[in-house]
Amino acid sequence: MARLVKVFKTLRNNWKKTVFGTIALTYGVQYGLHSYECRQMMRAYCEAAREIGETAMPADTRPRHVTVVLNPAANKRKAKKEFDEYCAPLLHLAGLSVNLLVTVKEGQARTLVEKLEEATDAIIVAGGDGTLSEASFIFLSSSFLSSSLQNLTVHFLPFKAVTGLFRRPDGFDTARKIPFGVLPLGKTNSVAKHLFSESADDHIRHLAEATMAVIFEVTRPLDVIKFQVIPTNKSVNDEGKPVYGLVGLEWGAFRDANARKDKYWYFGGLKSYASYIFTGLKDESKGVTWKAQANVEYTKPCEGCSKCYGERFDLHPEKALSKSWWSSFGKRQPGPTTKNFDYRQKLNEECNQVNLMPVKTTDFSLLSTNVLNNVDSKVPHLKLSYGPEEFSYEDFIKEGFRRENGESPLRTASILAKEVKLYPIESSAQFNLPESIDNNEGEGKEVKKEVERWISIDNEDYEVKAVHALLLPNLIKVFGPLKGQIN
Repeated sequence: MARLVKVFKTLRNNWKKTVFGTIALTYGVQYGLHSYECRQMMRAYCEAAREIGETAMPADTRPRHVTVVLNPAANKRKAKKEFDEYCAPLLHLAGLSVNLLVTVKEGQARTLVEKLEEATDAIIVAGGDGTLSEASFIFLSSSFLSSSLQNLTVHFLPFKAVTGLFRRPDGFDTARKIPFGVLPLGKTNSVAKHLFSESADDHIRHLAEATMAVIFEVTRPLDVIKFQVIPTNKSVNDEGKPVYGLVGLEWGAFRDANARKDKYWYFGGLKSYASYIFTGLKDESKGVTWKAQANVEYTKPCEGCSKCYGERFDLHPEKALSKSWWSSFGKRQPGPTTKNFDYRQKLNEECNQVNLMPVKTTDFSLLSTNVLNNVDSKVPHLKLSYGPEEFSYEDFIKEGFRRENGESPLRTASILAKEVKLYPIESSAQFNLPESIDNNEGEGKEVKKEVERWISIDNEDYEVKAVHALLLPNLIKVFGPLKGQIN
């Protein structure tokens, strides 16, 4: 007992060392437990991949060959190590022949893919959004796609490539045949975050599930939104080319705060919270949209009828069968677009009926079901949501913090639609901003100048204009998570 009392006295007299030792010991135990859990999880994934690799192949079938374009600088130069530890073993155990191409400078991913000569069954882009954009650019050129399409069965493209793909003359037919995917080794992976949302918080499981989706060729359909600028001046043709997205459109003060996060990089991990704190202090003269006003025209969702049959590719009868070589030993799985009902015989009087609605809000969004949770309706639709007209400074910060913590946005109203036309009402308010003038008489004079306002389409900034959003249901196939978790 005396010895125990002596130990406690020593710890009390050296309390600084005691606190430091306790923290270090706690961290070490947690790190050890996490490492053990990761090893057990990877063992389960490796066993599943090994079963595929040990399956006998038909005599006239060659092993799958995949080419991996890896950016080792992604995620603070951790990408190469993580690929070797968590992705490459699964690909090799599954019997895939892997050709690894490592980039050594910016822009080289595009060059490596462009000069790829040997036949391959898959192109896997391992990195962040930047690497994906580089490597996918070459797929959008007609020369490469036409010459290599017969040898490529899988392409890995990001959201940004969707627009380029659908601008091609054969873009819609190509999108229905070729699945999309991503291997999330970068710091920002918008595509994988939406596809593998259940494992997005666990980086290692995130990588493993994305790799297993490649091995099992697990695909799921996703909706596409076509955005087209509506000309407001008949004398000027500002329609431009359409933009295609998979997420949706956002407009308002919360969008502006989200777009300003990188400006507060010096706050480190707290930069997202700092963005809401400082954005809430700015008014519209600083480019923050506190009053998003628009007239909205929309049509209600339609399950399918004679009016929308022509523009709905998902209503056309089609049977997409799995072409995995191991599917020869089991039952082939039907594709997601198998339709037997002839919707040309169905009538729906409300299909193209236009509804009008004015909107005045601080937070406006038009999202696809690709990124929505708890979708009740089975009818393909877009969800138009908007929040209150005004937010106090405290409520704005509180709501922003809620969203950063993963909670759903609080929006007061929502409408389901298949087609939306947004006509923003330009603010008549002009702000006195200082502007340099050459002559001495006007020196120091303040002139009225309009402030640019922005919307986001799939997290890309666009100038606020009248826009037409059209839903194209189940238009593309992407590699998604396995139906059953591997434990």
